[in-house]
Amino acid sequence: MELARETSENSDRLSGIHGLRAIAALAVVVFHVQGIHRLAIPSSFSLVQTHFGLGVQLFFVLSAFSLFFSTQHRVGKTHWIQDYFIRRFFRIAPLFYIMLAVWFLMAQFKFNQRFPLYDLLLNVSFLFNLVPGRHDSIVWAGWTIGVEMLFYAVLPVLLVYVRTIRLALVLTLTGATLSIAARMGYDASGLPLLQSYGHHAFLTQFGIFCGGVLSYFLYGRRTTYRFLAENPALYSTLSVCGLGSMILLLALPTESLILFGRTDILAWGIAFALLAGGQASRPWPIFANRSLFFAGERSFSIYLLHPFIIYGLGPVYFKIYLILGSHIGIAFICCVLVTLIVLLPASAMTYSLIEAPGMNIGRWLIRRNRDLNGRKHIIASAATPLPTGET
Repeated sequence: MELARETSENSDRLSGIHGLRAIAALAVVVFHVQGIHRLAIPSSFSLVQTHFGLGVQLFFVLSAFSLFFSTQHRVGKTHWIQDYFIRRFFRIAPLFYIMLAVWFLMAQFKFNQRFPLYDLLLNVSFLFNLVPGRHDSIVWAGWTIGVEMLFYAVLPVLLVYVRTIRLALVLTLTGATLSIAARMGYDASGLPLLQSYGHHAFLTQFGIFCGGVLSYFLYGRRTTYRFLAENPALYSTLSVCGLGSMILLLALPTESLILFGRTDILAWGIAFALLAGGQASRPWPIFANRSLFFAGERSFSIYLLHPFIIYGLGPVYFKIYLILGSHIGIAFICCVLVTLIVLLPASAMTYSLIEAPGMNIGRWLIRRNRDLNGRKHIIASAATPLPTGET
């Protein structure tokens, strides 16, 4: 009951974060509607190819924010690390394993592709991001899950040691430096395998997660700094700064940032962090509304299902383009709408049938472990002999 109430309160308080999570998921969907089937789009839609993929980095920022929000108050409590890993595993693994089975069968019977046993083991253990060439996962678009799981592994250390906004700033600067250095190292290796690995490697994405940690402290300080508590409109300023930074990144040339270890992606991560910190504290209706909240809660299902559905809808897309002829902009929009018509109900179904039961199993295991530990403590206390002279 306590866990259910906590989840409900967190959801209500983070309606802006849910909305941003939905936007991140939908941006990636649109990106792959075009990319998987190489659909023609007009030049006015060029941002779909060049920038909608950044929905992944927005996901990473929101993930770090949400994990600090949901876990920091538990740090130091009995078995908090064990409980944390149980929650994370049962949040991700059930749906991922089902999609792993789906794509494994697709590879066998549709694409006539065979995966060696160690590929399966890497995917089942979530270690595939550590192996260049295997980092993309058997699951289409699953590379992000490998990155996320590695961040989950290091998060308890960050939760223990990053306790102030100053330390969050230090972490962000350190993470950005590490990501830039790693990307430059991969690119300079001269090895195509490492160069392709560079964009999907955990180290090159780590700075983005650090930006999400900073966004949490921007949000969390509102109860500490009186001038912020007395002027909540300042949190809208964070959102405006985030959106303004995004506009500048679109308007100004970023070639030098791209060449310098893809610093442009880190700049987008900081813009997303500012927006997330502002929207968590003072959400705007454009982000915090019922439709986006619904999609945001189901964003993990949307993300893992969408490549499969987009691939399956290929003949429908080609039919739409054939009918609409030269109106490729309208044809592309129609393809996106058809995708959402199929994807959103399917995601709602997998959320209800797989994700939610998986999370409930995790909560049950945590309660069970607490009960067992409580019984052990009672038995140990009863078995301890009283000091001489006491009754």
